[in-house]
Amino acid sequence: MLSNTAIPIYYGQFRERVIRGEIAVNQEISMEMNRIDALIADPRIYYDDKAVNGFIDFCEGELTLTNGEDLHLLDTFKLWAEEIFGWYYFVEHSVPVQDEHGVHYVQRKVKKRLINKQYLIIGRGAAKTMYASCIQAYYLVVDPSTTEQITTAPTMQQADEVLSPLRTAIARKRGPLFKFLTEGTNNSVSKNKVNQAQLASTKKGIENKLTGSILCIRPMTIDKLQGYRCKIATVDEWLSGDIKEDVVGPIEQSCSKNSDWLIVLTSSEGTVRNGPGDTIKMELMDILKGKYPNPHVSIWYYKLDDVKEVSDPNMWVKANPNLGHTVSYETYQQDVERAENAPATRNDILAKRFGIPMEGLTYFFTFAETLVHPKKEFWGMPCAMGADLSMGDDFCAFTFLFPLRDGTYGVKARSYVSSLTIQKLPIAMYNKYQDFLREGSLIVLDGNVLDLDQVYDDLDQFISKSDYDVRAFGYDPYNAKNFVDRWVAENGPFGVEKVIQGAKTESVPLGELKILAGERALLFDEYIMQFTMGNAITLVDTNGNQKLLKERRDKKIDNVAALMDAWVAYKANKDQLKKKKIKMGRYYDDSFLEHSGILGMKWGIRRYQNEDGTRTKAGLEQERAYRAKRAAKYETKAKNALNFASTHRSNAKNLRSIVPPANFLANRETARAKYYSNSAARYSHYRNKLVSDLSEDEINSGRMAFELQDAAIHNALSIPISMVKYHIIGIPMYFIDAGENYVKERKRIEEKYA
Repeated sequence: MLSNTAIPIYYGQFRERVIRGEIAVNQEISMEMNRIDALIADPRIYYDDKAVNGFIDFCEGELTLTNGEDLHLLDTFKLWAEEIFGWYYFVEHSVPVQDEHGVHYVQRKVKKRLINKQYLIIGRGAAKTMYASCIQAYYLVVDPSTTEQITTAPTMQQADEVLSPLRTAIARKRGPLFKFLTEGTNNSVSKNKVNQAQLASTKKGIENKLTGSILCIRPMTIDKLQGYRCKIATVDEWLSGDIKEDVVGPIEQSCSKNSDWLIVLTSSEGTVRNGPGDTIKMELMDILKGKYPNPHVSIWYYKLDDVKEVSDPNMWVKANPNLGHTVSYETYQQDVERAENAPATRNDILAKRFGIPMEGLTYFFTFAETLVHPKKEFWGMPCAMGADLSMGDDFCAFTFLFPLRDGTYGVKARSYVSSLTIQKLPIAMYNKYQDFLREGSLIVLDGNVLDLDQVYDDLDQFISKSDYDVRAFGYDPYNAKNFVDRWVAENGPFGVEKVIQGAKTESVPLGELKILAGERALLFDEYIMQFTMGNAITLVDTNGNQKLLKERRDKKIDNVAALMDAWVAYKANKDQLKKKKIKMGRYYDDSFLEHSGILGMKWGIRRYQNEDGTRTKAGLEQERAYRAKRAAKYETKAKNALNFASTHRSNAKNLRSIVPPANFLANRETARAKYYSNSAARYSHYRNKLVSDLSEDEINSGRMAFELQDAAIHNALSIPISMVKYHIIGIPMYFIDAGENYVKERKRIEEKYA
């Protein structure tokens, strides 16, 4: 009988035992209990005890275990099934009605089953496959509508285990319903259809010819699961490491074409990282916590709350509530002893028996350490860049490391692959790469192999556009000579560090990065970093030193290797990266530049200057390139400054509370944009001219123009600032100290708008 106030029979019994302390449950089961309590309190949701008992009566009256014994449902089976068959709600639907005037549509309240997906994550030996068989048998035999039902698992043999109890039940003919449906011959070619059995196991699967329904096996791949109109589906071991694709999506698309569809997903915990199962578990946890309300999903997630509970047999029921019924305590105890004595089996036992997420290999970063952080930009900030160069199937990877004031480090990634590499990817990995392309962390360049000159040009534009202040550059020397030579020629040799690969040299920086990751001090917001960090494993030599490795060819770790290179370069040039800065917003005053020289420097030798002071041919070309690059930089700065000014003006309109600081920033950035725009225009005019081509009047007029612009910026900002003079003909920067007034004014403004 339908009721919107009744307490479910089997859940009520379970809850009372939990309250009395007879059953230990984990945090996830407690959260699911809270969700069921919310359904009980919701007047829009109805409970139907007859539907639940109908399922139980069918299973216990008709079905048989694989060994031929009578089936008696476990309390857990009744609890799980009750959530599927017990809850209903009503919706307004247009339904056809025929009368003396013909067929017309009227609005009627239609009863619908609430749950259409049930996730069951439970320890090995809990008879979860038998539970799936019960669900499939009920719909195949009892449901009068024509249904297409599928079951899938990582292997066809695993999937077939769902059909085995049904074949036994057909052969045994235990109950009256199976006796009626299986009377006659199973010979499908018999001309006399009256004598044919209505329920039979065939090459296609198990068919109910009375309703036209069929239950069949399908491989667990997206291409084999698309295109069906299945109403009922069971998915076994969806957390298995063999699963590379999200198979739930295509199954749900197929099922949703029908009304009152149902998908039951059963699995023990997995031992592989970065699989589709991890993504699904994160969504399920959001549902359990209430971050993502979804009353149509049932979640029974059995696991130990802490690995320490492995030593307490009283806690094992948290991971397997059927312990003592479908699997013995002795079996679990033997597995615990085996895990202690055979470390190679430990991860598998902890995951499969106790539901503790483990990895089959020793992954360097834990799953929690690879979760992305909120979006953050590091425009105009000093950083160290690491490079792991490749021209083949691996990423040509660059990682930027930004030291922050609070002891954390911002991380940004930029990687490159060839178009041929993308074309050769399997569908699951192709979809993952598409995510990287959309977030902008992965760039595809045309060709069969990467052209590192093309990579350099794109990376240089990216650095300029992002306004990254690269002060250190660490690189793996493999395949890097030409790239590094060009970098040194254009940016100078300062801060360039070769990072030799090997256990002796990698162990210390890897250990330091591991500590930072554990403290959540590596602030990355791109999924390509999560992907590569999740793939990273380490090899430990006889001295305890670690070397970065990957499990398989498709398990890319290149951005982690580049992060390590960036970290080494940062440590070697830490003082230079910290040297900064009188700062206001993103406006910096580097009052002077100092450098103590480098080992081997030959003072007084000029590579681009003749003895008489004139420039060599190489020097003239260098000057032209320098002015062209500076012109492009100022053009970019002008655009960025205008955009920034526009943003703050918008904030001033929308957020009344910050009008003063917003207006202040807008005025400042508008003046700054004007300054940059004028600078870019002059550089564009003079970029092809040399010093010798300019007249004295041009040089003097340029100096005067810059002084006038500096004065204009002073007036716009209404504060004394350091006069940053940049000569139009490419003469190096001149810095004039603004004195104590600037420092005092800066502090006053920061305190006012803090």
